[in-house]
Amino acid sequence: MSRAALVSALAGLALASSALADPVVLFQSKLGDHPRGDVRPPTYGLRVDGLFVGEGGGGGPTTFSFQENGASVVLKILDLNDDGTADQIKISGTVYGGEDSGSGYDFAEGLYSLEFTFSVGVDGSEGEGGWTAGSDATNSGFLKAMGTYDTVLQDTTFNLVQRTDSMAKDFAFLNDGHRLPGDPGSGWVGRGWLGGGGSTDTRDFLFITVVPLPGSAGLALAGLGLVAVRRRRSI
Repeated sequence: MSRAALVSALAGLALASSALADPVVLFQSKLGDHPRGDVRPPTYGLRVDGLFVGEGGGGGPTTFSFQENGASVVLKILDLNDDGTADQIKISGTVYGGEDSGSGYDFAEGLYSLEFTFSVGVDGSEGEGGWTAGSDATNSGFLKAMGTYDTVLQDTTFNLVQRTDSMAKDFAFLNDGHRLPGDPGSGWVGRGWLGGGGSTDTRDFLFITVVPLPGSAGLALAGLGLVAVRRRRSI
């Protein structure tokens, strides 16, 4: 092989490796249930009323815990281009819930895989106070049954979409203590409305961070290994 051909081949391999490299994690945290959800108990981080109507459910409030009965959910703020700015907000893990009976669950109770990615309209202009994703762009995800629960069969998948109509609000993950007791800035809270369901159904995220964070993402990035990780790309 000629020198020129070898250089060209190596350059191609480097570009391919860069393209496959993991994104930089600007921020991450384990998530918990917001203590002031409107239809608690049980507490929850995700509400999707009417989710099981097509599966034989009653269509009432339907909630999923982020931290009870084996649930575990993580939020990551990702920099896909290694330019120091957020490109993606990813919520993923395992949730526990079903149709809410008022003190527990009365239909399709069990564990579900949750994946939701905000990859369009992500904005870090809140600075160290957090990130948002505009409601003028459709972001999406899913819930998948990890077992058979009543008439909901294992691996049944329910698509989730961000709400984008005139009633929609931007998804927000901010350090403003939203609906929490105490001063503004007393905690990181995520919230955002989802589409689908009937006209009276409530569908939204409402969660907090499990581990208390300092007042700025910058301080979190400086040293809280559990909740904030900065990883350089490798070639």
